[in-house]
Formats: sequence, structure tokens, C-alpha cells
Amino acid sequence: MQRIFYFYFLTTSFFLFSLGCQKDMSYSLSEQGLQNFITSYEEIIEPLMKKQNQAEWDAYTTGKQEYFDASTKYSLQIDSVHQNNNNFLYLKKLKEEKIISDPLLSRQLDILYTSFLEGQINPALNKEIKEFASEIESIFANFRTSGTYNHTPLVGM
Repeated sequence: MQRIFYFYFLTTSFFLFSLGCQKDMSYSLSEQGLQNFITSYEEIIEPLMKKQNQAEWDAYTTGKQEYFDASTKYSLQIDSVHQNNNNFLYLKKLKEEKIISDPLLSRQLDILYTSFLEGQINPALNKEIKEFASEIESIFANFRTSGTYNHTPLVGM
């Protein structure tokens, strides 16, 4: 168990460190700038979301703690992308100045802004919340009822 924790700690630390070392891309305050931002964002977030969704699926279908831990790890990595304050300020400025006129881009801006707004939480508190939620989900997913109904045992149903 200690090895698994150590592995998760190292991979998460490395990922967060590499995100922190990335230069904030500067995008123009235009529809093309937002489109470039979305393209860069998708390149980062899509593989993480695939891994998180797969881990969550495996967790709920198997009930194994290792998958709940992996799901939490990827969820925290996704959140760390949304915690980038410079990107949040860029989206906020686009939204406040009503620069985007294309309805599709405007909707994408709204969704991105909301995602990044949610990411402006204290990272330590976010980690604590995610780990607690994962623990609760694991208990729920592994619950098996017991008792009887009309004198028929309900164990393991």
C-alpha cells in the first residue's frame, strides 16, 4: 500500500510540477485567440478526462480501491489545469468585454469560464474534498444489502 501511495505521490507531483513549469500561453482578445486557447486546452484536458473516466468506470464496475484512487488522481490533475489563474483571467476578460460574437464560441467561453471559476478554490482544500468524496463513493459502490424480504435472504443482491 505504501508503494502505491508513493507512486501516486510521485506521478501527481511530477504532473503538477510540469504544469507549473509550462509558460502561460498568451492569446489575443479575439475570437481567433479564444479558438487557439480552446485547441490548446483540448490537447491537455482530453487525455486526462479519458483516463479519469476509465478509472471511474473501473472503480464502479469492480469496486477496487486502486481504481477509486486513480480516478481521484486524474480528477485532481484536471482540477489543476483549471486552477491556472492567468487562463482564468483571460477567459474572464473575454467574457466581461463581450468580445465574442459567434454563438458557438460564446457558449464554449461560458463553459470554460465556469470550469476555470470552479478551479479557483484552494488546491489543498480541493484535494481534501476529492479524497473524501472518493472514500464515500467507494463505500457506496461496495455496499451490499443484507436482511430478508418475505423470509427470503437478501445477502449480496
